[in-house]
Amino acid sequence: MDVIIFLQSTIIAINFLIMDNKNKKTLQFSWPYKRKNYLLFGVGVFVIIVGYLVMYFGEVDSFQSLVISPLLLLAGYLVIIPMALLSIK
Repeated sequence: MDVIIFLQSTIIAINFLIMDNKNKKTLQFSWPYKRKNYLLFGVGVFVIIVGYLVMYFGEVDSFQSLVISPLLLLAGYLVIIPMALLSIK
């Protein structure tokens, strides 16, 4: 078993050397997220924090704890953050 693994790793190493010699191109990677994405993400985090604060400071059975806070949290988690992550242009 050790000999087979050694032979396979040698073949893989040789293939990498051959590929490296044939292919002299360099790959340039650019980060797809721009300033707009980071701003949207920050707004989403801010809305989520405000939603939790509204829930914390409201009474247990109040309108702000039962309606406003969940709507803010849903908007932050399900709308704004995904928009920030999925809008690449």
